[in-house]
Amino acid sequence: MKQFEDTTGRVWRMSVTVNTIKRVRDLVGIDLAEADEAVFTRVLGDPLELVNLLFVLCQPQAAEDGVTDEQFGESMSGETIDAAVDAFLEELVGFFPQPRRGLMAKALKRSQELIEKGTGLIDARMQDPRIEERMSQEMDKAWDDELAALGS
Repeated sequence: MKQFEDTTGRVWRMSVTVNTIKRVRDLVGIDLAEADEAVFTRVLGDPLELVNLLFVLCQPQAAEDGVTDEQFGESMSGETIDAAVDAFLEELVGFFPQPRRGLMAKALKRSQELIEKGTGLIDARMQDPRIEERMSQEMDKAWDDELAALGS
């Protein structure tokens, strides 16, 4: 059983079992037993869907502690989410027997690589000096269009 700490200092315990996988499928619509690289890339890249998934994983403890999904979401950000994802991925990979465990580990690693690559590409493009020039041109055009519309 893995654990992580939220921004309020609460320690959350997470375990992936057959019942956990069923609960996630029923409540979030993600079949962790059949998930592939594309599913993990989508979920890991979408903080809202990811935190919903994490809440469902922690739902028994949340119910026991009287923590709502809104309160859980309020206590999740940045490094907290990173720690929760690490705990989740370790638990998920550990759930499967070999050889599926090895395949799952590779799929998750590949998903993380794709997200990092995409983030790197976005960062590189944002560093391109032409982006500022292009944004300035677009804002000037929008402003001119707005003024023209007001004048007619």
